[in-house]
Amino acid sequence: WDRSSRMGLFAQERVVFVYVLLIAVGAAIWYRIIAIDRNVPSLSITALNSSAHKTRSIVLDIPINVVLVNSRDSQYPSLQKVCVDQEGERCAGVTTLTSNTETHSIGDDKEAINAFLVPFWNDLSRSNPQLPVTLFVLGTSAPTPSQPCLSHRYAWIRVPPTKSTEQILEILKQTISSLQSHFKLFFDANALTVAFPAQTTYNVIFHLVVADPENSVVGWDIQTAIDDYFLPFVSKIQSVATVKIETETLFHRSHSAIDKKFQNDERVGWAVQTSKLSSFIDTRSWRLENGENILHLVVYVPATNRGPVWIVNDKEVQPSNAYLLPRWGGVVILEPATNQTELSVSDLKRVFQIQMAQFRTLLGIPTVNSRQFDHLTCSSGICEWEVDLFTRKQVDSLLDRSCDQLQSINTLIESLSVIPVSTEVASQMTRAFQIVSDSIEAIHQRNFSHSLELLRESQPLVKQLLFHHTMIPQLYMKLDHRAAIYAPFFLPFFVKFFSVAKQVIRHRREGGRAY
Repeated sequence: WDRSSRMGLFAQERVVFVYVLLIAVGAAIWYRIIAIDRNVPSLSITALNSSAHKTRSIVLDIPINVVLVNSRDSQYPSLQKVCVDQEGERCAGVTTLTSNTETHSIGDDKEAINAFLVPFWNDLSRSNPQLPVTLFVLGTSAPTPSQPCLSHRYAWIRVPPTKSTEQILEILKQTISSLQSHFKLFFDANALTVAFPAQTTYNVIFHLVVADPENSVVGWDIQTAIDDYFLPFVSKIQSVATVKIETETLFHRSHSAIDKKFQNDERVGWAVQTSKLSSFIDTRSWRLENGENILHLVVYVPATNRGPVWIVNDKEVQPSNAYLLPRWGGVVILEPATNQTELSVSDLKRVFQIQMAQFRTLLGIPTVNSRQFDHLTCSSGICEWEVDLFTRKQVDSLLDRSCDQLQSINTLIESLSVIPVSTEVASQMTRAFQIVSDSIEAIHQRNFSHSLELLRESQPLVKQLLFHHTMIPQLYMKLDHRAAIYAPFFLPFFVKFFSVAKQVIRHRREGGRAY
């Protein structure tokens, strides 16, 4: 071996040593990069789901608190308890109050009776903030009981105290059964096909769509109308859901759905067939924003040469020129006065009455059946007892959704070992689990307002978990995929490494370690 050969071998050995060192350091770094940090929290998701399922019976259990109001001249018999022999329908008990006012002398003035009962209800609500629905039973001089009345804060019925205990019990049972049947409409599965799924926030957009802006309305006093007719309702339900409001005016000339003239003995105009109502709103060409929690309330002003417009089923004119699109919104077809260029607040009053009814339906708040009950309309558009039932409805839906989402996330983490679970994700998941558990505890205490407040807090936490920045890369770029992508970049390195290593081994065998 000459000196140059030994020096060349020595240089190659140093190259091999450097390569081995680089491989060792690179392997350590690579392992650190691909190492999956899984701080999986120990949570009893199954037990949580089971507990949440059991709370549904509590949410649907709406007891009726019966209060007998005696006057000086009329005394009800002593009633200890009134119960309806049907599952989930019962009353909380019977309380007897004595009034110095002759209740039967009030007459049939519903507002006067309501004013008379307000102090009683205020006293009861102060002593029991979680008071269920209260049914006041009042004396009457009439021989037959009156129709039940749903008031602002409670229900009441007038029953002759001269009737026997058995007769009064039977009247109360029938009344409680009717009330319970109406209350359960809030949880009717058929209503879910029309109403929006429960949301913590609803985005309401008021649209004025004008088909002929050159010869018709081009503006509306929408802000004042919203302040007068819509915001009182929103303020009533602000503890249940957040409502965000937007407005816009669109000019659109399409008349594709108004394609046939209509005439009968009473009306002459243009017809929109009920079969075409679903396509009457062309959301694509109208460029209306769509989303899972966007609710559209549309006022459509047809062209002057296409009016008046009627909604027709075959040859029968519908009683209203308004209709609902399930889980999307409502439309009102409005015929303004001739030469009118702007809709005033008074013009919009009737429109908002219709849109408020549409909004209630889309929220899943049923309309009171006038054949079963008298109803004192609340000035805000929703009464206190309806807010309470709407709260229960939201609690029932959001609790079910939160548990399903937590279960899905937990199943995903357990089934895919490549998904990292950082400390932040584990902490957020534990916090969401604890909030949902606390909301279930609040339901057991019948504090539905607090339970809903907790569920509204948990919703954004649960939604953020699946889209956390540490989890998404592993979901869409697994380890074997990344290895397949990056391996070709290391090919030249490994070719050179194995070539030099082969030469070193061959020289070692030929010349030993002598230099």
